Amino acid sequence: MTMESRMGQAAVASADWKVHWRAVVSAIAALALASVLLVIVSPAAQADPYPGSSEVRAAQAAVRNQNSTVAQLDAAIVQLEKAMEDAEVAVYTAQEEYTQTQWENIEAQRQLFAANNRADEAERALEDARDDLAVLAMASYREGGSLGSFEAIMTADGFEDVIVRSEALDRASRDAALVIEQVRAAELVARTMRQYAEEAAEAAVQAEHASREAYAAAVEAEKQAQQAFVEAVATREEAIARLAQLRRVSWSLESQRQAGLARDRQARAAYEAALWAQLVAAQSSGSSGSSGSSEGDSSVTPIGGKSVGSATQGEIAVAFALAQLGEPYVYGAAGPNSWDCSGLTMVSWRTAGVSLPRSSKNQYAYVGKVPYSALRKGDLIFFGTNRQASAVYHVTMYIGNNMIVEAPRPGYTVKTRDYRNWAQNNLMPYVGRP
Repeated sequence: MTMESRMGQAAVASADWKVHWRAVVSAIAALALASVLLVIVSPAAQADPYPGSSEVRAAQAAVRNQNSTVAQLDAAIVQLEKAMEDAEVAVYTAQEEYTQTQWENIEAQRQLFAANNRADEAERALEDARDDLAVLAMASYREGGSLGSFEAIMTADGFEDVIVRSEALDRASRDAALVIEQVRAAELVARTMRQYAEEAAEAAVQAEHASREAYAAAVEAEKQAQQAFVEAVATREEAIARLAQLRRVSWSLESQRQAGLARDRQARAAYEAALWAQLVAAQSSGSSGSSGSSEGDSSVTPIGGKSVGSATQGEIAVAFALAQLGEPYVYGAAGPNSWDCSGLTMVSWRTAGVSLPRSSKNQYAYVGKVPYSALRKGDLIFFGTNRQASAVYHVTMYIGNNMIVEAPRPGYTVKTRDYRNWAQNNLMPYVGRP
């Protein structure tokens, strides 16, 4: 695509955005008013047992309030969408925490195994040193100790014989001192290694406990998300029915209207995310950046992290990931027939000859970063709460034409989708290139 074409597209997008801006401002004002009203009619002491609960309760209050207007009911549906997304993000976050703790648990077990081996080796070395000391002690005993050494010199045959025997005794004394020092050193090493092994054992127990707790939290988050989804969907159905009555249209027409509004919100969120990514890329490079797409641009140099894979290796990784379509999501799984999000990306790139760490957060920290304008097949697209690197909770793989392949969450299988149709407020500003 030429620079003129990209500038033309950017101009059209900007014009469209300005056309919608007045409507957006009006919608925000309506939403703010509705939010105030919803707070008033919501039970003050209502608990918030799961992410999105407050939005669901407020929307339910608006739907059941016979005085609610069309704008207020539209705002209630927006709240329900946010509730469902919040619940889903909570599931991804819990999954990431479990994956992270599971990896730490495995590492703790490896450290324990290695620490025990080192402790055993140190104790064997101590036993060898003690054996050497025992041999010297026995030799000294046979010679009668220091008295025997003195008598050996006194009974020497001539001065030269005395010198020879004295030098031999000096060497024996130095050898004994060296063996004693070796025993002391071996005792210190053995004691230290055993202490490390005991600490590693304690850390392994804690890691196992943390992994179990994280798994339970992930299962509970999934359960709560299901509750949020069921309540949000039911409330949305009520809201559409009320809106159809107020607007004197059929339920089907109102449902289509809401679907169109949802698409508009999604498009705005994707547009804002793209602008944010361009701004971050421009600030990092010290240039104005590009508003167009140059997919697969190999001239872009990744910043930070480690990037060793080629475009060909990226296509190999994509081919492997796509071969897993339809296989189920399982907590902490990395194949061969079930996956979690980072397990899929890690093994896919491993088949292409590139190693990645476990967990989406670790992968984001590890890989090189490129702007979205340089997206190519095999690149990794990440999601993190408020776009924070420390809060990355999901990783997907780019397969071309704005599509990604991912292992989403329990109850779903490996699938493809447009990366711009979900959680754009959490879309990380950089693409990861292994």
